[in-house]
Amino acid sequence: MIPKKTFCEDKGHVYVVIETPKGSRNKCDYNEMGDFFEVSKILPAGCAFPLDFGFIPDTKCEDGDPIDVLMLSDSPGYMGMVAKCRVVGIIEATQKEHGKKKERNDRIIAVVLNSRDHSNVIDSKDINQ
Repeated sequence: MIPKKTFCEDKGHVYVVIETPKGSRNKCDYNEMGDFFEVSKILPAGCAFPLDFGFIPDTKCEDGDPIDVLMLSDSPGYMGMVAKCRVVGIIEATQKEHGKKKERNDRIIAVVLNSRDHSNVIDSKDINQ
């Protein structure tokens, strides 16, 4: 079940719903109308998502989709998993879909609150290259 609230009650943390787990070649999207996840594209052989990729529920960006999140965690999550996270940075980005104009499509960088491996990451500058 997708949470209906964006922010946690404590210290402004956010809930993140994983759409595409770390290591997956299948890019998945949550279909809000049907309340299910679906494969939107498959990455080429040898390519995979380097981090869990998801969204902050009950938010909207310029492209009409929820705010995207790249989530650092100790091990890959699974599609539909919800994690309480702290925001540590943002990647400013634009994208252009076929036949459409460029749109801003930033990605939030977040860390799972109870992460052991990334507990020292307070700011995006703390992330190991």
